[in-house]
Amino acid sequence: MTTLLALRGLSRTWRGVATKTSVIKPKEMAPYLRSSNEISRSIGSTTTAVRQREQQQQQPTQTNNEDEWRTIYRLPLIRLASAFNRVKIPYGVFNALSIPGAFALEQASQLPPSTATLFAAVGLTSWMTLSICSMLTKNLVGIMYLNDDNDKLKLAYIDFWGKRNDVVIDLDDLVPENEKKRPSKFDWYQTLTLYSNDKVKFKLLQRFGQVEDPEAFVAIFGE
Repeated sequence: MTTLLALRGLSRTWRGVATKTSVIKPKEMAPYLRSSNEISRSIGSTTTAVRQREQQQQQPTQTNNEDEWRTIYRLPLIRLASAFNRVKIPYGVFNALSIPGAFALEQASQLPPSTATLFAAVGLTSWMTLSICSMLTKNLVGIMYLNDDNDKLKLAYIDFWGKRNDVVIDLDDLVPENEKKRPSKFDWYQTLTLYSNDKVKFKLLQRFGQVEDPEAFVAIFGE
């Protein structure tokens, strides 16, 4: 009997312990539980970090594929030529506003007769002179670059309106001096023409320019 009573007491004790340990309140587990929003945020931050690492790894490969250029020729007068080509823009605006005003004042008897006509003739003639002179400095090369592979040439030139433009050409597309109809030694500038487009001609002033890499320059254009 004593043995049975002892066994019953032990079973009751184990049941009480089991009930105490198995019952867990939600409030007690709240600090250890993570909501779905927190889980999605952590996953999103991890994905963003992985993407940033991939971009950082890809950036060096992209910069390595780009060509590196070195300057072989420079024209110090290119800024002056660019400013000269830009002068006709504000001067043309001035003529467009002042010439009609001069005719209006002449009609209102505020100016002597034929004054507006003389003013218009001087203004238009001056603007046409600037435009003709801009044709001489059109496509004038200011800086010339050569890549490390020595197979491409980058020309920085100014257009009719004085704006800088850059163009990259292959050395194989450049027409040699001995194949031109008129040698450049008879001109005050050297023309650069292309096989792919013979209508576009770039102007090169060797006498007023600075050759920074003589070996590369002579190898391309000759002495």
